[in-house]
Amino acid sequence: MATKSITLAVALGAIALAPITARAHEGNDASASLDYIPESPKAFEGLGLTEQLGAKLPLDVAFRDQDGKDVVLGDYFKDDLPVILTFNYSDCPMLCSLQLNGLAQGLAQLDYEPSKQFKIVTIDLEPRESVSRAHETRQKYLDRLPAAKRAAAARGWSFLTARVPGDASGIQRVADAVGFHYKYIPERAEYAHPAALIFVSSRGTVSRYVGGTDYEPDVLHASVIIAGTSETATSAGFVFNCFHYEPGGHPRVAMVVLRIGAVAFLVLFLAAFGVWRLVRRSRSNHPGVVRS
Repeated sequence: MATKSITLAVALGAIALAPITARAHEGNDASASLDYIPESPKAFEGLGLTEQLGAKLPLDVAFRDQDGKDVVLGDYFKDDLPVILTFNYSDCPMLCSLQLNGLAQGLAQLDYEPSKQFKIVTIDLEPRESVSRAHETRQKYLDRLPAAKRAAAARGWSFLTARVPGDASGIQRVADAVGFHYKYIPERAEYAHPAALIFVSSRGTVSRYVGGTDYEPDVLHASVIIAGTSETATSAGFVFNCFHYEPGGHPRVAMVVLRIGAVAFLVLFLAAFGVWRLVRRSRSNHPGVVRS
């Protein structure tokens, strides 16, 4: 038993003493960026949502949809239906997939359907994203819906990319209009951004914000009705922000904590082992002591 314990302690000690900064020698490319931690969280100040209920969307902004068709934002407000607006991009490492999965799950349980009672417009934050990639991403989430709802959803859920690849001005105009604050992080080649559904009336005015990544059907239902009547309502849910300061910092901090814990365990184990050996030796030198 003692031998096994010593082996365990040595193993933990090896983990603890491994160079914490070893990855820094692997190079400065994106594949080694797990160790990237910004000097200060101030780099991410200004992220989030600023509620701008009643704000008018710039309906003249030009985009290209997932099928390569040239459109303007106003095209999605011609059928007198409210619109659910989201901002995402295909290569988002974390929050976008959680948000869109949550939306698909909520739509699957919702009694309303896209193209019938409302529309969904997802604006791609990455201005360099190709039409084909946007098409693939859209299809991935359509496939998560029940088969009976996919056709209607395909007619009512559009993914919009920059009209001119690399030109983010149109994306920024819409984001500014609804108070959606995001940033590009060049060290990660990623976008720091919040996650929320923005409900817009058929007149193109903001009606409600629903934050988070899980969307209950009753919240979606009520929000569609509110947007459909061109009324406004207080926000629902909690707004999450996706930026690398959190996901990038956590694994490294977790590894440091793990190694500190391993060192502490090793020290405590060796101390306890030493005490055990002293007690055992003491009892061996005093055979008259009754052993339990």
